Amino acid sequence: RKSMAVLYHRRNFAIMLLCSIVGLYIVYVKGNGKLYSEFAISTVKSRSRYPSGMKISVIGDGRKEASMQIRSKRNRSRNIAIVSVLTEDFDESNVIKALSSLRCYALLHGYPLEIVRETPQWRQRCPQVDIMFRRHCIISYILPKYEWILVVDADVGVINPTRLIEEFIDDKYDLIFFDRF
Repeated sequence: RKSMAVLYHRRNFAIMLLCSIVGLYIVYVKGNGKLYSEFAISTVKSRSRYPSGMKISVIGDGRKEASMQIRSKRNRSRNIAIVSVLTEDFDESNVIKALSSLRCYALLHGYPLEIVRETPQWRQRCPQVDIMFRRHCIISYILPKYEWILVVDADVGVINPTRLIEEFIDDKYDLIFFDRF
């Protein structure tokens, strides 16, 4: 299975909504829609006071160990978040190292991290059968809070924490796709 990272820009929010038009039609036409802020969702946000540096230890086969001090060079002028959407029955214990590396990366560089677990409320709002389409619908409700969102699968770990998300953003485009990098 290939995973992919997606960067969304909020300026084409209407296009994102078109991806989930069926879900929006059902929710709003039937009159049972709620505002995003009223949802009882399971969202975890990792925010920090932006630590000036973190010591990263790399442990090899028991004989070698290396560590390095990493300082964030991010100027934080852009409102960029990292989001991962999990199904309701997703077992996080299978990807604990990947999620931990993502949380550390977000804390180091001051990116808000939102781990969104599907709930019955999300499935009502975004009734697409395939999780890949439903994930885009869920992102369309989170997108207005940020200028850009990096969407990653939960099994994607950070290999090089010195790289910034801003390096991959090209303002000429509204949607940027990447294979795992």
